[in-house]
Amino acid sequence: MIRVGVVEDHPLFRAALTDMLQKQGFAVVFVAGTIVDAREALGHHRVDVVLLDLGLPDGSGFELIDVVRTDLEDEFAPRFVVLSSFDDAKTVSSVERSGCDGFLSKVAEPAAIAACVRAVAHGKRVFEWCPREHAAAPEGPVLTEREAECLTLAAEGMTNVGIAAVLGVSSETVKTHMAAVRLKLGASDRAQSVAIAVRRGIL
Repeated sequence: MIRVGVVEDHPLFRAALTDMLQKQGFAVVFVAGTIVDAREALGHHRVDVVLLDLGLPDGSGFELIDVVRTDLEDEFAPRFVVLSSFDDAKTVSSVERSGCDGFLSKVAEPAAIAACVRAVAHGKRVFEWCPREHAAAPEGPVLTEREAECLTLAAEGMTNVGIAAVLGVSSETVKTHMAAVRLKLGASDRAQSVAIAVRRGIL
């Protein structure tokens, strides 16, 4: 079984990604939201592939790669796949030069992410991307401005009560907006709503 680590600071996207990987048959050994937490986890766990976001609260994902390769001997160092919403040519080129083993845009479908992880785990390098300017328009009904605001705050890990306080509305109103979001996106819960929204370029 391929052992995977997830380094992503987006709480709900991280949860959705972890759930997807487990359903695809991967062993998710650890999840982390910062470079510090990821470094500590990698010091205690052997993994084959790390799915890594570039924009982390305490630095760039590139910094983690450099640190890990300094800390660990080559035979214990994992292979890295960057999973990022910054899917322009310049970013992809930087990822390739960093020595990463793969790159996928966050708009990639679950099957593509799973295939990439398997390929990289077996020694291949995979770089696939879909620039925003060439990406397809968002699928399905468009979210209202308030629905989008609620989803964005939910994606940051806020509860209905917290979102209500920020937006100056009742928690019941937030609950109604979030229900509308799930219905429009065809999602079963918040985590899936965020994952779908990221893939479609809504968030």
